[in-house]
Amino acid sequence: MDRAESIPYDRLVDRGPILFAQTLCLLVLVLRLVGSSAWDLGDGALHYLQARHSWQHAHLFFDQWAKPLYVLLGSSFAQLGGWGMTLFNTLVAGATAILLIALLRERSALVRWAVPILLLGATQYFRMVISGMTEPLFGLITVLCVYFLIRERWAWAMVTLSLSPWTRPEYVAFAPCAVAFVLYHRQPRALLWLLPIPLLYLATGLLVLGEKFWLFAKDPYLGNTAYGQGTLDHFLVRSPEVLGVPLLCLAAFAVPLLGALFWRDLQRRAEHATIIWLAVVPVLGIWMIHSYAYWAGGHASSGLIRVLATTVPLTVLFTAHAWGALLPMRMHRWTCVAGGAGGLALALWVQDDLRLRIPLPAQADTEQRQVALAAAEARQHLLPGVRIVSGHPYFAEVLGLDVWDSTRVRPQQELDRRNPGEWLEPGDLLVWDHQYLGEDGRFDLQVLLDDPSLVLLSCNSGGSAWGRYPFMICLFQRSDTPEHWTTDTIADLSHGLAENVRTNGVGCGSDTLALLCSFGDEFPVTFKPLEACTDNDPYTEWIVSYRLQVGEQGTTGLHFVLTEQVADSTTSYHQIDLGADTGEVRFPLGRAPGGALRGIYLWNESGSTFSADRMCLVRRCLSQN
Repeated sequence: MDRAESIPYDRLVDRGPILFAQTLCLLVLVLRLVGSSAWDLGDGALHYLQARHSWQHAHLFFDQWAKPLYVLLGSSFAQLGGWGMTLFNTLVAGATAILLIALLRERSALVRWAVPILLLGATQYFRMVISGMTEPLFGLITVLCVYFLIRERWAWAMVTLSLSPWTRPEYVAFAPCAVAFVLYHRQPRALLWLLPIPLLYLATGLLVLGEKFWLFAKDPYLGNTAYGQGTLDHFLVRSPEVLGVPLLCLAAFAVPLLGALFWRDLQRRAEHATIIWLAVVPVLGIWMIHSYAYWAGGHASSGLIRVLATTVPLTVLFTAHAWGALLPMRMHRWTCVAGGAGGLALALWVQDDLRLRIPLPAQADTEQRQVALAAAEARQHLLPGVRIVSGHPYFAEVLGLDVWDSTRVRPQQELDRRNPGEWLEPGDLLVWDHQYLGEDGRFDLQVLLDDPSLVLLSCNSGGSAWGRYPFMICLFQRSDTPEHWTTDTIADLSHGLAENVRTNGVGCGSDTLALLCSFGDEFPVTFKPLEACTDNDPYTEWIVSYRLQVGEQGTTGLHFVLTEQVADSTTSYHQIDLGADTGEVRFPLGRAPGGALRGIYLWNESGSTFSADRMCLVRRCLSQN
């Protein structure tokens, strides 16, 4: 080929895609640094804490939930702060992209340029990289193992594979394929290299933990039913949120294309079979295992779609391999022009889909801001000798707490949920939030509020929720300072309409005692705005009591909804269904975000006909004397 008619191979094919991949990884790190979002306030913050404090608590290097290899490799980066784990993951993603490009060396250069776009453009993979999560490291381990297997570096492949159990539990779908591949190529001796690292790690764990079978005894997944169950097609339905629409479409086409290539491309049948066995089969296996685990329950699966980010690197591999078979190998001028146009179109498609699902650069959401406010309040009371009970990982990250330091932090398991205050020392702090101490820890907020030995110092709420209420985080202190409740009737339809009440119903006539009749109105009653308690009152509870006369359909389709519109015009909705025609609903709230406008309305979703004999709105405020 004339050099004047082609692009130099080494510059365009080898260096270009690699440099492009590293540039995109650097861009991810920049997006993390310029945005104010901490991204993942739960497991992301927890993994950061585990890596950061592992040097002081050696047992974290053997914690299956923490992912031992992630802790080992990421602990140095964690000392930089939360963004250090993003730096670690960008290096992991960059290494993954380089390996994928190397594996596709026998394919068109166009697909090698597409690899970084598809990899970092996959929605959940991008989110896991920028959040500092564990899934990208597992993806690197699988791709590195595949690289060694294809290069017939059997010992190195098995050593790499032996690291996968310390990375993520998805190894159960990948490892059998890798081992079978080695046996198929008649290399049984290579399997011995699966033993050294696990034996060394188990022996070290025995010395540190004092337990022979700690790997199995401390498995956090087996028999864990804390998260319930879901539908079998849960992950399939949400696949566009996992891979992003571009990669999903290309991968869906690549699977049958690989089958066709296997049967028709006899010259490269072995190559196609290798990709099918080492990439397609493990990817399908991981999707199926997670689907079954969530459907069956008992495997600590809460249906989080982020876990399938582990499949993205192998998905990119088989997708690029299949599409590469349709593209020319040599790069002439016209192929460069056409390829450049196609690559630009792909990049625009990917970034448009990614930005549709993830606002970039991401800013702190309401939960993050409320947790930061609670941490700032707690810092004022966290004096020497004071211990704190908290379940929210990001709260500990903001406060700089070592949650495994028993001199500063008290495990929630030591408290009696019926009267937790009695188990605390004077001055100790307890931080309650909806998810970690509420839903997961089973601490009832009302029990804490009624405990005479606990004083509520602050309560902040707003934004999205874990359940039907706005997210709320409350700071309690063990103290004998008295508190009291103030109760006010804000609106009572039997006394006429107040200024903050709007009705779309009609009068019911003189032959009935009903106060309001609704003939299918979607929003028959609205209470808005809701005036909060004074700034010194940390907690407010809004109570709507009602008595309705409903038809045969009952209260199905009737809901009371709390709305909250913050200063940036973002509105959140929190719905409580009416369980009976007579009763009350309660909305517990802390201090609202600055400038928030709150309201409560009755939503007649089903268009039912009903009448209201009683409807009253009461506000209860908790104050310190």
